[in-house]
Amino acid sequence: MTYSLREFLLVPLMVTGLLIVIAVIVTVLDRHARNSAWSAYQAVAAVVPAEATTTLLSTVTPGLLTVISIIFFVLLMAVQHQSATYSPVVLDQFLRRKLNQVFFGLFVGLTVYCLLVLALVPSGAVMAGTLALLLTAATLVSLLVFVYSTVDQIRPSATVRILQQLTVQARASQQPLLARCRTQPQLTDLPTTQVTSDQAGYTVHINGGLLAKALHPVSDTAEIELLVSMGDHMAPSAVLAEVRADDETERDRLAAAVLDALWLGRMRDLVRDAAHSVDHLSNMVWSATATSADPQGARIMIDTLHSLLITSTPATHRSCAGVLPENKCGLQRYPPSYSTPATQVNPDSAGQRRRVLRRMNPIAAVPTNKTMPTMASHTSPLMANPMTAMMSHKTSKMMIRTNM
Repeated sequence: MTYSLREFLLVPLMVTGLLIVIAVIVTVLDRHARNSAWSAYQAVAAVVPAEATTTLLSTVTPGLLTVISIIFFVLLMAVQHQSATYSPVVLDQFLRRKLNQVFFGLFVGLTVYCLLVLALVPSGAVMAGTLALLLTAATLVSLLVFVYSTVDQIRPSATVRILQQLTVQARASQQPLLARCRTQPQLTDLPTTQVTSDQAGYTVHINGGLLAKALHPVSDTAEIELLVSMGDHMAPSAVLAEVRADDETERDRLAAAVLDALWLGRMRDLVRDAAHSVDHLSNMVWSATATSADPQGARIMIDTLHSLLITSTPATHRSCAGVLPENKCGLQRYPPSYSTPATQVNPDSAGQRRRVLRRMNPIAAVPTNKTMPTMASHTSPLMANPMTAMMSHKTSKMMIRTNM
């Protein structure tokens, strides 16, 4: 339920609840208009007669139910078709868009509003009926906007654009953590405590700030080496990290901090997992060419992958990202990070937040003399963004491989 609220249900429920509150307020005003707001009641009744409001509400309610059910069914079928054709990310992004959630809440909330007004004020609901008329007009206009917005969202170009933006944002959000990391562990000769997972799930978050805070008060030399990466699926008893320190108490405390810093979820998170977005783009290229026979869509996705490769490549290596003529580049590996922390909490854990981190193969943190501890990490394929690209200007084809 927590995951459902976070992904989709929260905004529609809030909009529906707001309309329910409005229905209660206008119902009270209608019932007590003769005592407190008679002049306003008469002014509204001059525009919308009291005898017409009941008929209006009785007509609007079933009409809304019919129109909304048909539109929703057709649009959801179209979204599902595109999701099955290209990638599940089409449906995921449709559900996650705040504007779509507001539309759903408005349509459902208006229907509930009309039902409540009919039940609470069977006749003479002048204010409630007038407001229902205005809301119905606004909802029908919104329905037109919603139809166009949905059609636009299922275009391959729109889906690819969203994935590109998510990839860039996710990659940028990982940089503060990378700045604290080394490429190799250093204290391999110290006593070691292994940190293991007691549940299964995908690594969706690495709280670098929490790890640094845990290392800061350490008086003796200590190191945390993370053995998982963002997006890795962890089985029960899988080793998440190795904590090295001379003092056993310090190792136990740091091991607890690692469990707090690493979150597991039931699925990978596009918002914070750049490699997951690249995987989706690669799958969409395959689907567009092998399944959907959509070469134009495949070209859009390949161009997007090319763009991501350019933006994630250092300026000194950009000549190998497709700028030079054919056969001047070959296979290259690029060092920038390509992973990011996530904030999902595993919904399957009963009463406990399940925390795991994405694979930053591995992270290590070592306190320095009277300074903020620094974390060291083996440069994993995901963290280092080892996208391997081979491009040909003649064939306009590109392959990108991410090791995870």
